[in-house]
Amino acid sequence: MIFFKGIKNRGMSIMEVLVATGLLSIVSLGVMSMISSQNKEVTALTERLGIKDVEAQLVNVMNVADFCSCLMRGLTLNTTTAPMTLSSNPVDIPVGYNQPIPAPLTTPCTPNSANRIVPSGGNKIAGYNVRVNTITYTDINPIGSSKYSANLKVSFDPSSGVRPHADIKAAVIFTVNSADPAAAQRFQACGSAVPAASAGCRMCKSCGGSWPVYAGTADTKDADWSGSEVLDWGCGGGMAYYNAPSRAVARLCCAN
Repeated sequence: MIFFKGIKNRGMSIMEVLVATGLLSIVSLGVMSMISSQNKEVTALTERLGIKDVEAQLVNVMNVADFCSCLMRGLTLNTTTAPMTLSSNPVDIPVGYNQPIPAPLTTPCTPNSANRIVPSGGNKIAGYNVRVNTITYTDINPIGSSKYSANLKVSFDPSSGVRPHADIKAAVIFTVNSADPAAAQRFQACGSAVPAASAGCRMCKSCGGSWPVYAGTADTKDADWSGSEVLDWGCGGGMAYYNAPSRAVARLCCAN
């Protein structure tokens, strides 16, 4: 019988197993952390796109005179304060109203469904973990005889969602009864927040030069400009408007 000495056939020691387990745990935690971070980024992007979609819907409906009239009827404008204020803000923003729209401004409109573009404060945007904070009329300014511009602004609860989200806005043009007391001028009608270009209306280019006079042909958007509100660039004392609810075509017009 031959004996082989000096050859040891043994497994891993307890210490080696513990070290290997520790290293594997560290690597696993790193991978899990990376996956978790990626998931948060995907969720944050999804929320951001969802809010942009809500903003686009809001811009669209507020450019429909009947919808805007239903939302604002019954309001009064106080022109004696700085800034000017409307008597109340919307509780929520429905997707639409039953037709036909009541002619008397004293008759409320009825939402055509329980769905909301923007729910009331404290509630989540449909399909997203983002809660609405406030819905307010802001930036009210006179733009003509008895005519005013404003923004319908929606803010979000910064503690909801993956990360805080910026406010969204939709431009509003409305008229009031100037014969009423200055502190309570009654809402009369809504106009499009994006007026059509008229003859002689020149196209603005960031207030530095201009495009040819608008003649009903397709316009091109200035490459260094973006936004969804009515902006006052001071182009010859006019207003610059963004006419792209679909974000597909933009028209800038200085209505001098």
